[in-house]
Amino acid sequence: MSSPSARQRSHRRDIPAALLAGSLLFVSPSHQPAPRRPTALMLAVGSASAASAEEVVRRDYAISGFKTPPRWELRSRDRGSYPQLLAWAERVQGGERAVMTLVGQRVPVGTTLQTFGEQTAALRKQGRVSSLRVMAQRAAQWPGGQRLQVDAQLVVQEGQRPQVLRQYLFLNPPFGYVLTVVTPVEQAVARFRDLEDTAADLVPLPPEPEKSDRPAP
Repeated sequence: MSSPSARQRSHRRDIPAALLAGSLLFVSPSHQPAPRRPTALMLAVGSASAASAEEVVRRDYAISGFKTPPRWELRSRDRGSYPQLLAWAERVQGGERAVMTLVGQRVPVGTTLQTFGEQTAALRKQGRVSSLRVMAQRAAQWPGGQRLQVDAQLVVQEGQRPQVLRQYLFLNPPFGYVLTVVTPVEQAVARFRDLEDTAADLVPLPPEPEKSDRPAP
């Protein structure tokens, strides 16, 4: 297997270190390089488009409304390395870093929110989290009227500070989404509030028809 190019390695330094367990991607802020100057680059590559300076719209994944909360910085993403990473943002406070990500995935026909959420078992198997809890919550604007909330503690590695994770799982067939925040324990209450505000802004869009379903020209 050939080694990654210098360009690929450079791109990977610009995105979060990620654990991809099924459709669940979460990031560990302690593994990141020091924050760089704010960038104005939006996720406007391919079929992605930016509706404003702080909003991400992904019609190819049938979702819009990802907006950065106050004092969060929307960061550019590497479409080639992590195509499912639709958006990510970070917030630095007192030398501590919190990271928020939105991940999308096409799901099989017949997938329910409950079966989509069963993939959280992979997080346990990876041994990177503990005290994992999953609960269903009301989400009137989403198909089925529900979302799943996942809470966990990240297993502390040597030299790291304690961190916690919260995820919201949504389904808008044929897509499933995971909105995640990873934050230092001391900031958890405020960062979870930021996550809730971001989740409230997300809007499921009508999925674009498959190429095979489109009428012939």
